[in-house]
Amino acid sequence: MFIRTQHGFVPGTEIEIKLFLPDGEIANLKGIVRRTIKTPHHFIKNGMGIELTWKDSTFENFLTQELLEYQRDYAEKESSPGSNKVEDFTIMVCPSCGVKNRLKGLSRALRAKCGRCGAYLS
Repeated sequence: MFIRTQHGFVPGTEIEIKLFLPDGEIANLKGIVRRTIKTPHHFIKNGMGIELTWKDSTFENFLTQELLEYQRDYAEKESSPGSNKVEDFTIMVCPSCGVKNRLKGLSRALRAKCGRCGAYLS
Protein backbone atom coordinates (compact mmCIF):
# COMPACT_ATOMS: atom_id res chain seq x y z
CA MET A 1 0.00 0.00 0.00
CA PHE A 2 1.29 3.51 -0.74
CA ILE A 3 0.28 6.40 1.51
CA ARG A 4 0.93 9.92 0.24
CA THR A 5 2.27 12.17 2.97
CA GLN A 6 4.80 14.96 3.54
CA HIS A 7 5.75 13.39 6.88
CA GLY A 8 6.86 9.81 6.21
CA PHE A 9 8.05 7.45 8.94
CA VAL A 10 11.43 5.74 9.05
CA PRO A 11 11.53 2.40 7.18
CA GLY A 12 11.00 -0.48 9.61
CA THR A 13 8.43 1.43 11.68
CA GLU A 14 5.32 -0.59 12.59
CA ILE A 15 2.11 1.38 12.08
CA GLU A 16 -1.62 0.95 12.60
CA ILE A 17 -3.93 2.30 9.90
CA LYS A 18 -7.62 3.17 10.08
CA LEU A 19 -9.02 3.21 6.56
CA PHE A 20 -12.37 4.92 5.98
CA LEU A 21 -14.19 2.92 3.30
CA PRO A 22 -16.72 4.36 0.81
CA ASP A 23 -19.65 2.61 2.54
CA GLY A 24 -18.86 4.39 5.84
CA GLU A 25 -17.19 1.45 7.58
CA ILE A 26 -13.71 1.66 9.09
CA ALA A 27 -11.11 -1.00 8.31
CA ASN A 28 -8.21 -1.57 10.70
CA LEU A 29 -4.84 -2.53 9.24
CA LYS A 30 -1.33 -3.04 10.56
CA GLY A 31 1.83 -2.76 8.53
CA ILE A 32 5.53 -2.01 8.37
CA VAL A 33 6.98 0.99 6.53
CA ARG A 34 9.24 -0.45 3.83
CA ARG A 35 10.15 2.72 1.93
CA THR A 36 9.79 6.45 2.46
CA ILE A 37 10.05 8.92 -0.42
CA LYS A 38 10.57 12.64 0.19
CA THR A 39 11.53 14.86 -2.70
CA PRO A 40 11.21 18.56 -3.55
CA HIS A 41 10.00 17.70 -7.07
CA HIS A 42 6.25 18.12 -7.55
CA PHE A 43 6.01 15.38 -10.19
CA ILE A 44 7.31 12.66 -7.84
CA LYS A 45 4.88 11.60 -5.12
CA ASN A 46 6.04 11.92 -1.52
CA GLY A 47 4.90 9.15 0.77
CA MET A 48 5.48 5.71 2.24
CA GLY A 49 5.32 2.19 0.90
CA ILE A 50 3.63 -0.03 3.49
CA GLU A 51 3.75 -3.82 3.70
CA LEU A 52 0.46 -4.94 5.25
CA THR A 53 1.04 -7.49 8.02
CA TRP A 54 -2.56 -7.73 9.31
CA LYS A 55 -5.98 -6.75 8.00
CA ASP A 56 -9.43 -7.17 9.49
CA SER A 57 -12.41 -8.87 7.86
CA THR A 58 -13.95 -5.50 6.94
CA PHE A 59 -11.00 -4.72 4.69
CA GLU A 60 -10.93 -8.25 3.23
CA ASN A 61 -14.67 -8.04 2.43
CA PHE A 62 -14.15 -4.63 0.82
CA LEU A 63 -11.33 -5.98 -1.38
CA THR A 64 -13.37 -9.02 -2.36
CA GLN A 65 -16.35 -6.82 -3.28
CA GLU A 66 -14.19 -4.44 -5.33
CA LEU A 67 -12.51 -7.29 -7.20
CA LEU A 68 -15.86 -8.93 -7.96
CA GLU A 69 -17.23 -5.62 -9.28
CA TYR A 70 -14.14 -5.10 -11.41
CA GLN A 71 -14.39 -8.63 -12.77
CA ARG A 72 -18.11 -8.17 -13.55
CA ASP A 73 -17.51 -4.82 -15.29
CA TYR A 74 -14.67 -6.32 -17.31
CA ALA A 75 -16.81 -9.30 -18.37
CA GLU A 76 -19.65 -6.98 -19.46
CA LYS A 77 -17.24 -4.85 -21.46
CA GLU A 78 -15.75 -7.90 -23.20
CA SER A 79 -19.15 -9.41 -24.04
CA SER A 80 -20.71 -6.19 -25.36
CA PRO A 81 -21.22 -6.00 -29.14
CA GLY A 82 -18.37 -4.33 -30.96
CA SER A 83 -15.85 -4.92 -28.18
CA ASN A 84 -13.81 -7.34 -30.30
CA LYS A 85 -13.85 -5.00 -33.27
CA VAL A 86 -10.49 -4.76 -35.02
CA GLU A 87 -9.63 -1.25 -36.13
CA ASP A 88 -8.89 -0.81 -39.82
CA PHE A 89 -5.71 1.10 -40.55
CA THR A 90 -3.00 1.46 -43.19
CA ILE A 91 0.66 2.32 -42.84
CA MET A 92 2.05 4.90 -45.27
CA VAL A 93 5.67 5.95 -45.52
CA CYS A 94 6.33 9.69 -45.75
CA PRO A 95 8.08 10.57 -49.03
CA SER A 96 9.95 13.44 -47.33
CA CYS A 97 11.35 11.96 -44.12
CA GLY A 98 10.72 8.20 -44.49
CA VAL A 99 8.73 7.84 -41.24
CA LYS A 100 5.96 5.21 -41.16
CA ASN A 101 2.54 6.74 -40.36
CA ARG A 102 -0.49 4.72 -39.25
CA LEU A 103 -3.69 6.02 -40.86
CA LYS A 104 -7.17 5.04 -39.70
CA GLY A 105 -9.94 4.20 -42.18
CA LEU A 106 -11.23 7.61 -43.33
CA SER A 107 -7.98 9.52 -42.97
CA ARG A 108 -6.64 7.63 -46.01
CA ALA A 109 -9.25 9.33 -48.20
CA LEU A 110 -8.38 12.76 -46.78
CA ARG A 111 -5.11 14.55 -47.38
CA ALA A 112 -3.16 13.02 -44.51
CA LYS A 113 0.00 14.65 -43.19
CA CYS A 114 3.12 13.06 -41.75
CA GLY A 115 3.20 13.06 -37.95
CA ARG A 116 6.88 14.01 -37.89
CA CYS A 117 7.55 16.56 -40.65
CA GLY A 118 4.00 17.63 -41.64
CA ALA A 119 4.41 16.81 -45.35
CA TYR A 120 1.40 15.45 -47.25
CA LEU A 121 1.53 11.68 -47.59
CA SER A 122 -0.18 11.44 -50.99
